[in-house]
Amino acid sequence: MAPTRRNPMLQLSVGFVVGLSVLSGVLAAPFPGTILKSVRDVADCYDYVIVGGGVSGLVVANRLTEDPDITVLVIEAGGIDNLPITHLYPHLIMDAGNAGNTWGYNSTPNAELNDKVTLVSMAKTLGGGSAINGMLFDRGSKGDYDIWGELLGDTDEWSWDSLLPYFKKSETFTPPIQDVIDDLGVTYDLTAHGTTGPVYSSFPPFIYETAKFLRTAAQQLGLPTPIDGANGEAIGAFWTPNSLHPTLRERSYARNTYHILSEPRSNYHVLPANRVTKILDNPEEGEELDLRWVEYTLTSETDYATAVKHVVKANREIILAAGAAHTPKILQLSGIGPTALLTSLSIPVLIDLGGVGENFQDHPSSGIAWTSDYVPSSPRQDPASTADLTTQLGQDLRDEYLVNRTGPWTVSAGNILGFFAASHIDLSTSMLEDAEDQDADAYLHSGVDSTVVAGYAAQKAAILRHIANDTVAVMEMTFSPTFSLNALMKPLSRGYVKIASADPFVPPLIDFRTMSNPFDFDMAMATVRWQLDVFSQAEVIKDDINSVPVSPSPSITDTALKASLRDGLTPTFAHLVGTCAMMKREEGGVVDGKLKVYGTFGKVRIVDASMIPVIPGTHTQSGVYAVAEKAADLIKEDW
Repeated sequence: MAPTRRNPMLQLSVGFVVGLSVLSGVLAAPFPGTILKSVRDVADCYDYVIVGGGVSGLVVANRLTEDPDITVLVIEAGGIDNLPITHLYPHLIMDAGNAGNTWGYNSTPNAELNDKVTLVSMAKTLGGGSAINGMLFDRGSKGDYDIWGELLGDTDEWSWDSLLPYFKKSETFTPPIQDVIDDLGVTYDLTAHGTTGPVYSSFPPFIYETAKFLRTAAQQLGLPTPIDGANGEAIGAFWTPNSLHPTLRERSYARNTYHILSEPRSNYHVLPANRVTKILDNPEEGEELDLRWVEYTLTSETDYATAVKHVVKANREIILAAGAAHTPKILQLSGIGPTALLTSLSIPVLIDLGGVGENFQDHPSSGIAWTSDYVPSSPRQDPASTADLTTQLGQDLRDEYLVNRTGPWTVSAGNILGFFAASHIDLSTSMLEDAEDQDADAYLHSGVDSTVVAGYAAQKAAILRHIANDTVAVMEMTFSPTFSLNALMKPLSRGYVKIASADPFVPPLIDFRTMSNPFDFDMAMATVRWQLDVFSQAEVIKDDINSVPVSPSPSITDTALKASLRDGLTPTFAHLVGTCAMMKREEGGVVDGKLKVYGTFGKVRIVDASMIPVIPGTHTQSGVYAVAEKAADLIKEDW
């Protein structure tokens, strides 16, 4: 569909047009400092305006401002933290996300999970999710990234091999200390890691002894135990680092790495506490869309109708890095998205892109409770004791960290992960065949655009092929003697993010639609059964520590297990992806292989996790860094 002219009601006022001046090279006004304290300090225009100061936004801003003649403005809805201990100290990761630095949005009721409403974890602070996540810094398997290029039809530009240099570019890896290697047998592949990147990855000097049980069990069951999942062989039980500074033993995240590196540059501006509401077309009449104006307001404003609205121009490009919920929201509010949705809200359609807000994915998870005879070898090996600051031990371990940066307080979300493929859990071929036989639109939501249906058909075929070939993991598990976690890595269910109103201040509708495809229930039940019936029989689990699954128990019926999953399953790992997928336009794609939004004539690009077409079997942090590093190079190539 050819781009249409924008509605005059959306055009910039004459006053704004007169106020816009061309900025070429360095800023015309004296440098007010990197962090702009007021909208009065914002220049009329920049070469690039980046929407969102999370991981991807700060990475791209850093790389673009390496050229002193390029000017960049980052607009961040949240504030700028003062490096609080809740962000920095690994032990406090559960306190990192709070009402002050997250959006606090709830999902819509999840029909397959007894209408469960779930808090959607989305950061609202400079540094984004890297400021509040669990600090896991693993990567997926080669197949997880090869599938992106396969769907796009460009495996040269997008694949494991093409992304690996960017994984490395973002990272400075430090191997574990010798005591950890000797005590737990931690392994790593130095050649798989970067050594000069902004983000530090390392192992804590203390790892709970229970971490070894998962890997030992995998070995006893004949499952893979790769030396290092970072080399693309991320299927099996393997050790993984955290986004952890190797000597400070504090969180290494986009705010205290990429941002700090950019901060001295006069061509780098950050405007915090302001939310972008929409993208605007050139007010001058013409046949071609010229989407280079960004409208924004103070985040503290509560009424859009009366809010003071500001506009800034991007001379070259607008770069969307607002995340998988807000990026599609901004596009839809701007008139870019599914025609049916936009017209229902009386938003003039600038570009008909049926995939905007569709293809929403995350990793759903459930847990198993176990009884066990395991007794910690010392009080400091008991996580419950080390976390209790009302005891002398808890206080001593806190002080040990504060003084020496050692001990249990250096531990975040852990360092051992299990990612297992279909053959490892004896996934039945009939289950895959049933999924293959589904009509593409059978389990998508009603009214979905025909291009999205076509793209989903291509996705489903590619995912099932990779699952059948064991090139991707189908489940992740973690294990402690009394609890194990089980997460689906390749769900076939697809949710959506849609604006509920033309008012930018109204939260979007976020529907995970978890388990809406019956394949996912079958998969979840199979992975739980495998833990109950097979994993539990490993010698180290059954005999050495006598861990026995009790809830659910091995005797549970399929009907009861499914009911248990409906009640207890969590739809999100805070791994929101896919809502502006990098796929062919005729298959529901929103961006091309250069990450340019279709129909915007190269004026709008997306660099965040919304571009991921199929969720990888991993925690998403390091992948977003890699995509953003690659995106920066793609942008530089065009200019």
